[in-house]
Amino acid sequence: MFFSRRSDLGEVHPQGGIEQRATASISSSVDSLLKSDEAQRDSQYATSRRIQVLSWILHVSLVVLHLLLIAIWATGLEHRFTVPLAHQKLASFLITSSTTAFGTIYSALLVFVTQTLFIRRSLRMEQMLTTTHDNAAAWAGIGAAILHLWHQRTVGPARTSSFLGLSSIALYLTAILGFHITISSVFSLVTFSATQHSVASTLSLPTYDGDFGAGSFGPVFDNGTLDFGKYVQMQTYAVGSMYSLPSNMNSTTRPGLSQGSLYDVLESPITGTAAVDATGFDVTCKYLPGVNFTHFNDTQTWAYGGFFITPTQPRLITQVQNWVDDNTVAFYSTIPILDSDGETGPMVPLDPPMNNSVSSVQVFTCSLSLVDQTASIDAQSQQLRSLTPDFAKSASTWSPQPNASTPTNSSNPFINMWALWVKAIPASSFPLDLTENIDLFNLGNAMMASLADIYLYQALILPSGNASSIRLHDLENALSNVVASVFWTIGHNPMTAASMYSPFDNDLDALSQTFQPPILLQGSAQVTEVYQAERLELNIVAVSLGLATSVLLLTLTLPALLSRHLNSDSDGGHKAIGGTGLLHAIWLYRNHPELEKLLDQVDNPTDENLRAAGMVRTRLVDGKGNQWDADL
Repeated sequence: MFFSRRSDLGEVHPQGGIEQRATASISSSVDSLLKSDEAQRDSQYATSRRIQVLSWILHVSLVVLHLLLIAIWATGLEHRFTVPLAHQKLASFLITSSTTAFGTIYSALLVFVTQTLFIRRSLRMEQMLTTTHDNAAAWAGIGAAILHLWHQRTVGPARTSSFLGLSSIALYLTAILGFHITISSVFSLVTFSATQHSVASTLSLPTYDGDFGAGSFGPVFDNGTLDFGKYVQMQTYAVGSMYSLPSNMNSTTRPGLSQGSLYDVLESPITGTAAVDATGFDVTCKYLPGVNFTHFNDTQTWAYGGFFITPTQPRLITQVQNWVDDNTVAFYSTIPILDSDGETGPMVPLDPPMNNSVSSVQVFTCSLSLVDQTASIDAQSQQLRSLTPDFAKSASTWSPQPNASTPTNSSNPFINMWALWVKAIPASSFPLDLTENIDLFNLGNAMMASLADIYLYQALILPSGNASSIRLHDLENALSNVVASVFWTIGHNPMTAASMYSPFDNDLDALSQTFQPPILLQGSAQVTEVYQAERLELNIVAVSLGLATSVLLLTLTLPALLSRHLNSDSDGGHKAIGGTGLLHAIWLYRNHPELEKLLDQVDNPTDENLRAAGMVRTRLVDGKGNQWDADL
């Protein structure tokens, strides 16, 4: 009994433990499967939410991107990106390829996320099976979308809802194509004139650097006082270098010379525009009061106070002889000079008359003042573009010359000696007085008109024909041109060899000695170089169309973005179905056996027959509460 009992116990107890363990194992497996399925569904829900969030980010970012481009265009910030003209082809290729690549990748992302959301939403909506098929197939491209839109003429009762869905897809794909076109046209390179600023060395007014001649002559100026011996040599150099003065006084193309002004020129021409310093030589003339000439028959001169005049032809203006004031130059005129008030000033009588025809002359002195100017020049050709301020006179009145003349206030002693250089203007081969008995083959004893006299006659008398008078301000402007031309000529033209080795005037002791020419003062100028370059340009038309397209894309995606059903947990765990490929179709058919009862057998599977057979209402992914989605 005991054994038997133990035997019974041994048989009963183990059997009960096995059943309990099996039951526990099954329960544990079921719980694990349920938890795994729940975790899988949660992961699938999270995937849909992530796609929705990604779609929001992509579409909103596209709108914001175009708004930023409009802001950049309004402020012109894109113009800061410049490219040298030599790299234009490479830069244009990089810009076009970059924007095209960006548009292609971005368009692919937009279509991917939107297609996924729309197909998932369509599978979860209760609608005609043909409508679900059309909505899925339309994403193959614009052509497919248009084709399925055309097929809507045969869908019967589901025409409205199916047409709206397909229209949205076709419009979305068309907008994607428009975005791809506009984004590649947003940026372009345009040619513009760029500027670059630099500092360049300039050559300015002429001067002497302190040593003159072959080194043994010593300084020209000693504490500002002129060494007279060196002055004679400088005057000799001036006379010998002014052979081109007539052409310079009438020229408008001499670099550094413009009428009565001298402007700095660049030491080495470069491309661009330079802002340089300039000096205007403003000449002012005043009549000399109290002049009373005495005639000398033996010399045919009229003298007063140490200076004298000689006979001249009528209507000629020339310098008086032996004028000793180094701050002014004295002239006499045989033609009346009227001021702006129509006055001539005092007329000095001549007894006897000059050439039996001129009974009185005007005697006047002219002084010089400097005008600081600024010039804009072409840095390559050195030609003048603009000059300010303009000191050319349009009116002037006669006034008496004060007892003490005012020296020219310049830090350059060579400029202050302007009167000496004007007096050194060489003579022409034109006699002052043609009424004299002049041997045309021996003009050595005749008084010749200077080059300045000829210029004044050509500038003031000839343009008016037989003028009976001239204007004072015209004379002063002409003398300004003479002074500026004198300084330009001395500073730029070397003296002739004939003048240098003349046995009478050169004051040199040996052929090894030479005259040292003046030098040009050095300065600096701001040069603005203008060159052709490429800069980035925003196409506002493309940006505006792109903005409209991006807003349209966002609007068309809203039904899928706002769909609550994509994140619902009441769909039977079929969230993973997000496509309509062959494998997806097989899976859906196997998990929906009711379709075999709903769908009629189609012997001839044409598109029309299949579409007609698919006119059954169903929901391929189970779930409830889809009316809100259907309304969207």
